[in-house]
Amino acid sequence: MDLIEKEHLLEISKPKTRANRRLFRGQSEGQYLRDGCTIKGSDGLITAASRFSMANIDSWEAFEDAFCQDLLPALGGKQKTEEFFLRLSHMLVEYMAKQQDRQTKVLDFHHPHHLKEMMSHCLGIPSEGVTLEQVLSDCKETMKYGVRTGHPRFFNQLSSGLDLISVAGEWLTATVNTNMFTYEIAPTFTLMEEIVINHMISKIGWSSGDGVLTPGGTISNLYAVLLARFKFDPKVKSDGVNLHQFIIFTSKQASICDFTTSSLANNKF
Repeated sequence: MDLIEKEHLLEISKPKTRANRRLFRGQSEGQYLRDGCTIKGSDGLITAASRFSMANIDSWEAFEDAFCQDLLPALGGKQKTEEFFLRLSHMLVEYMAKQQDRQTKVLDFHHPHHLKEMMSHCLGIPSEGVTLEQVLSDCKETMKYGVRTGHPRFFNQLSSGLDLISVAGEWLTATVNTNMFTYEIAPTFTLMEEIVINHMISKIGWSSGDGVLTPGGTISNLYAVLLARFKFDPKVKSDGVNLHQFIIFTSKQASICDFTTSSLANNKF
């Protein structure tokens, strides 16, 4: 743990009295966290329970006998949940930092049968739940043998690099866990979707329009083909496609998703 090199006025919030305010110099954050206090300084706010310390952030011993039932919404599960996610987030940040090192591999490659054997302890589907310690270990193994798409030497036409704000957004989205059914179930996300769609419409040069956000290129192509087919023959929705044989002209360089889309739309190349 790095030492606090500069003097910071640390406000101990347990208890909050003028007598407990003083200057600390050259002390580690872990030393204060072991006292179960909330420390506030110019570098930010750190809160911790008396049993948790940043000094043991890499230790998973506290989760040897802990299971998902011990996390929220279990009664009194907030502290265990916080400690679990602090360790998980620490692991993720370490991974993001390490993959920026040009001296590391983009992929620690192993042939499928070797990798399956190496990860046999975490690839199976157990009949009973595993401990939280095993969950953390499995997460670490998964990242160890995966492709580091944020590595400076990784290049791909679909995914390359890592935007940390997007990572935070994905974590928020997964935590909120709402679906885009209606405004009632997802008010803020519905407004956000509307703003993004209108922005994209303006980029095209239209004054008005509508649209949807799709999860990938194949479904986007399918939507485009269906819209084009409907524009060419509006009766296709009522009469079906048996009366017509639609044809799509494309080059030999078309991607596989183009052929998949054409097949789904009952078209021929």
